[in-house]
Amino acid sequence: MKNIDIRLVGNREELEQVLKIRELVFVREQNVQNEQERDEFDTSSNHVLAMCRNKPMGCARMQFIDRRAKLERVAVLKNCRKRGVGALLMDYLVTYCKKNAVEEIFFARAM
Repeated sequence: MKNIDIRLVGNREELEQVLKIRELVFVREQNVQNEQERDEFDTSSNHVLAMCRNKPMGCARMQFIDRRAKLERVAVLKNCRKRGVGALLMDYLVTYCKKNAVEEIFFARAM
């Protein structure tokens, strides 16, 4: 898909965009409890944001445990689905892990 920028979250404003996407997708759409959706790993994990023309579309989170990467909290806004955003996020995450010598990549279970 054209004009989609996938990048690591680099500041508080971008992290707030990630948390807003997760709230919309997990809490409001999927009825996950907010206390369950946000956790102590949000501050220590790397977050990725998908943007199109400066508008947030989706996000994901990576937790690093030794030389392993746990990919989780992948979310795409409802009006941005069916455009390949999720696949682009996953491609970015896997490429990032490979470039950073991660020995094992695994996925979190669904909420």
